[in-house]
Amino acid sequence: MKRKITDDLIAWKQSPRKKSLLIFGARQVGKTYIIEDFAKSNYSADKIITMNFELFPEAKMFFENDLSSKAIMRKIQSNIKYMHVNFKDDENNPYLIFLDEIQSCENAIIALKAFTQENKLYHVIASGSLLGVAIKRQFGGSYPVGYVQHMELKPFDFEEFLWANGYNESFVENIRSATDMKTISAGTHDALIDMFRKYIVIGGLPEAINTFIETNDYHEVYTVQTDLRRGYIQDIRKYVTDNSQRIKIEKCFASIPYHLKEQNKKFMYKRVEHNGRERMFGDSLDWLVEAGLVLFCYNTKDIAFPLESYKIENSFKLFMFDTGILMSMFDEAKRYNVLNGNDDLDIGGIYENAVACVISQNSCKNELYYFNLPNMDIDFLLEIGDIISAIEVKSGNTLKSPSLNKLAENFLKDFIIPIKLSSKIVYEDGIIKNIPFYKFALRM
Repeated sequence: MKRKITDDLIAWKQSPRKKSLLIFGARQVGKTYIIEDFAKSNYSADKIITMNFELFPEAKMFFENDLSSKAIMRKIQSNIKYMHVNFKDDENNPYLIFLDEIQSCENAIIALKAFTQENKLYHVIASGSLLGVAIKRQFGGSYPVGYVQHMELKPFDFEEFLWANGYNESFVENIRSATDMKTISAGTHDALIDMFRKYIVIGGLPEAINTFIETNDYHEVYTVQTDLRRGYIQDIRKYVTDNSQRIKIEKCFASIPYHLKEQNKKFMYKRVEHNGRERMFGDSLDWLVEAGLVLFCYNTKDIAFPLESYKIENSFKLFMFDTGILMSMFDEAKRYNVLNGNDDLDIGGIYENAVACVISQNSCKNELYYFNLPNMDIDFLLEIGDIISAIEVKSGNTLKSPSLNKLAENFLKDFIIPIKLSSKIVYEDGIIKNIPFYKFALRM
């Protein structure tokens, strides 16, 4: 399945000053698949060297003692596993070295510096599980700052989801570039709203999407999502050795659906545990962020540039990184109501999570923002150029927007655009800009 990051990988390969590349991303977003597919399409088969430090722990021996690129390559050359490799150095036909699960070998991360310095011969891509956690907490001063380029692979965005489900690129581009919603037929609109609802329920993880394409069975998708979610819990138990800390991380992770069901979706430690406090759970939330499993959305003191300067550190909402994993934590009735566009008091938070994912997947920043005052709750604030979009998410059929109306009447500035996201194709509401969910997702 096509992913946008492939174009970034090609640009990296063509760069004459390339650094070793480290690809971050939560487990099961498709890092290994996309790297191996890129390698096969862009390098000679006899120049590709792949090692997974968890499946092939012997590989750690290649990175002992002398960490120069030449010394490492001599050790690799002597291993029968790589007898297929042509070890004749040729700058016009470089090696592609893929170091998977690199968090299991600290010396391999240190060695990225040496490979960067020999970038005409050695093109190196590394990835792994919980890299954010490992690098911050394990490697410290040994990390080769300045010699590594970072990329992040996130779950499928909505456009990639449409491609995977058979929508061709020219059709999707026509929808994205349409400046007048009246040019989009009612039938096309209904089909795309239906696809956005499916995207919410299925999510953006490759295995869940593949399962839906192959089976068209939401129960099978739910089974896959449940297994994936259990895998994330197993990661917590594997990598967090302190039992008390592990329990706290699991409780925070499990509390996200309960927060999103509330009218006030602000994250509250007392919802995690009775008498919960920041000092008890702050480190647990940091771990989930570093693992790529949650998205922070901070309240701001003002709607002004830059939003980051106005964020309130201890006032935030917490969203799941993938709506499919979130939906696996609800009962079947919720999935049915989302798919059928039924009004449901609890669905608003699910749609907010979907919009949070849309913004995150198409932004180089991982922090989101919202604005809250008495009687005014703006779900998201989004900086695009010299404009701040003030966004309200309407999941049901009631489209009244008291918060946006109050913003427009009392708080509006020249650089603020009020936007309402809903399932409607055209809806006139004064100066408030009304955009269907799919159009917003494709414009990002």
